[in-house]
Amino acid sequence: VAETAAAARAAEAAEAARAEAEAARLAEAEAARVALEEKARELEAAELASDEKGRLAAEAKATYHHHAWLERVALSAAQEKGKEAESARAAADEKAREAAQAHAAIDDESIELQDEAEEAADKPPAAAEADGGAPLPPPLAPKPTSALAKSIAEGW
Repeated sequence: VAETAAAARAAEAAEAARAEAEAARLAEAEAARVALEEKARELEAAELASDEKGRLAAEAKATYHHHAWLERVALSAAQEKGKEAESARAAADEKAREAAQAHAAIDDESIELQDEAEEAADKPPAAAEADGGAPLPPPLAPKPTSALAKSIAEGW
């Protein structure tokens, strides 16, 4: 009986040891599972952070390229406006040269006519006709002094 009791106690002790070992393995497995889940959460968070950084980097790159494109467009437009302004300036200079030439031609013709008139006035009428010229027109009437008289004389 003592041997059976000792064998029963030994069996109980062995069963308790197995239960304790099983509980230790379960606790260890649970701790490992919890640690793996925590590591998985950390990796997922790191992946999300990496994805967010990648998205932000891609967005920053796209913004940079868009701004660079806008700068190129603005520069091109400014260059085009500069060319147009230069063409307009050249056209205005040409018009000014033409106007100056026309004014100079008018001045030259006016001086010639004035010189001819002075020469004709210096010659007596008979001498003018003798030179082969046409008879001189009658002398001009005195110029009116009032604004109304001037405008009537000028045909306005």
